[in-house]
Amino acid sequence: MNTATNPTEAINNRKQTLPIKVFCTPDERQTLINNAKQYGLSVSHYLRAISLGLSKTSIRNLSQTDELIKTKVELGRILSLLRLCLTQAEYFPLESRPGFRETVTDVIQEVEDNQANLKAIIQRAVKS
Repeated sequence: MNTATNPTEAINNRKQTLPIKVFCTPDERQTLINNAKQYGLSVSHYLRAISLGLSKTSIRNLSQTDELIKTKVELGRILSLLRLCLTQAEYFPLESRPGFRETVTDVIQEVEDNQANLKAIIQRAVKS
């Protein structure tokens, strides 16, 4: 089995790291699952964060940062679709053409601005 030799490599490729088994009662298991869900994390991610000494506030920030990253990715998908609309504008009915290109361009700019704002928020959250 190929295992990571440094922590950064391990973080980037968790599938190549070694698992740790934790024995617990069914009630304890359910509590762990519920706690992980509360923070929006996988059980593995939650247990790793707790065992490495992150506070509940840090864990909450971590899960919120994950949500922000997902939102940024979704904005990227929206941008792709909007750009596709611009390239396919000639296939829309004539009634919808006036102002179409300008409207889509304005929306693209707004989404790009929101992506930049999200990136700044994510960077601040990761640093704290």
